Amino acid sequence: VVSSAFIGENGWARAVPSFARSESSIQQSITEITKLNSFAKENDIPLYLSIAPYKDYILEHVFPYHPASFRGPETKQEVLEGLDDTVQIIDNATYFKETFSNKELESMFYKTDHHWNYLGAYENYKNVIRNLREKHSDIPAALEENQLKKICVEGENISFLGSTNRS
Repeated sequence: VVSSAFIGENGWARAVPSFARSESSIQQSITEITKLNSFAKENDIPLYLSIAPYKDYILEHVFPYHPASFRGPETKQEVLEGLDDTVQIIDNATYFKETFSNKELESMFYKTDHHWNYLGAYENYKNVIRNLREKHSDIPAALEENQLKKICVEGENISFLGSTNRS
């Protein structure tokens, strides 16, 4: 353990988990999504909830020290069960686990924090678009990777400069 992270022999880092589980934050999530869904229904707007893949779950094969107290999938399920059936779920975590090999999954996340990199974000984007197009054929297809332009953001007012945003 270094600071507030576990560092494995393989160089992967993960946050030391919080063993406390906040029922109030789970209920607050359900309440806020329900409010948004009520507004969407009143205005005849379909609501989609895209669930981002959680690194500790997606890469559990690189975390042999994964604590038994990890309750991410259980918490996700509790939130989903608390929602109205009209909230349409795009479960990217399940999609990632069922679609990509462990090696491919590792290429989609940073080793040193919980964020996915551009490839993980891009694969998530493609899955969201694919799901939306199943019900809304007027939505354009996802852009191909060669249609995207990668840039480094520069400037004096930039508050975040991650390791891949350095020239």
